[in-house]
Amino acid sequence: PPAAFKTGYSDLLAARLEHGRRPLSLVNYGCPGESTTTFITGACPWQAAGLPLHDTFAGTQLDAAVTFLKANRGRVDVVTLSLWGNDANAFVASCNGNVQCIIEGAPAAIAAVAANLATILTTIRRTAPDADVVVLGGYDANLGAFPLTHPIIRQLNLAMADVAAANRARLDGYRQMDAYSPIPIEELNEKLPDEVVSPDKLDSLLMMRRAALSCRGSLTPVASMPKISSEPTPQ
Repeated sequence: PPAAFKTGYSDLLAARLEHGRRPLSLVNYGCPGESTTTFITGACPWQAAGLPLHDTFAGTQLDAAVTFLKANRGRVDVVTLSLWGNDANAFVASCNGNVQCIIEGAPAAIAAVAANLATILTTIRRTAPDADVVVLGGYDANLGAFPLTHPIIRQLNLAMADVAAANRARLDGYRQMDAYSPIPIEELNEKLPDEVVSPDKLDSLLMMRRAALSCRGSLTPVASMPKISSEPTPQ
């Protein structure tokens, strides 16, 4: 059950941050299988299949987030958004293994993700003007195909970073030293020290390592209120 999964990046983040001297509670609307499109239009694929979430919601995940943020205006410190992987999976599947199709179609696919992300972040920022909003960048799990996939995911990260910046959010979870290049999956699986995540910094490597182990398609407002949940069950 979802309650048994408490080691996602959002759990670690909520446990290490404080609101004043009060620990933060985590509200997790993460939905395995969610794309940028279903985030806006619904329905959550995981929930539609009759499977449980940490925090259930009716309608779209964006509507649920807006409702929560409005009800807790000024009490939400951090909102994290991990949302791109299922869009990428659907695009790659549509090419049926045709590499040329992937190369030629990637710009349009990236533009579609960026457009949806802009709608999402604009709505979140309008509803929660004072919250820190963090978008997790793309990582590369395509072992053996990095020469093809790294440049594409780098362009995806650049596009998401532009959208994030336009909405006073920030992109995290990429190579800080190499301008939005994705972190290869073998680096995500390395053992990282506990002190990597500190209360004043969201460490890229640890967040992406946890994101890789948890669901894709999640919005997790972290609020200073007595409602607690944890990360969605992995796909």
